[in-house]
Amino acid sequence: MNDDLFTRLRALKEACGSNKNDSAIALITACIGEGIDTRPQIIGTLKHLDYNPRHVGMMLNNNEGSLPSLHRWMRDADGCYRLHDTS
Repeated sequence: MNDDLFTRLRALKEACGSNKNDSAIALITACIGEGIDTRPQIIGTLKHLDYNPRHVGMMLNNNEGSLPSLHRWMRDADGCYRLHDTS
């Protein structure tokens, strides 16, 4: 992962404030958008940003599903997370 991406993720983390749930969701969403889209990649990236890997895993599970009205992302058969198409 390049330094520019980590700089952007750190800035996003700071902008999100102190709520770990909200900031984890924002960072996971950003990771998926940047192509960091497997569970190990996402958890590893957020671990480097000082998030508990178990918390990140829980957030991935709790916000995954096929209904855009209820879920923030989905996981395909290859295990890659995708954001819902909201267009």
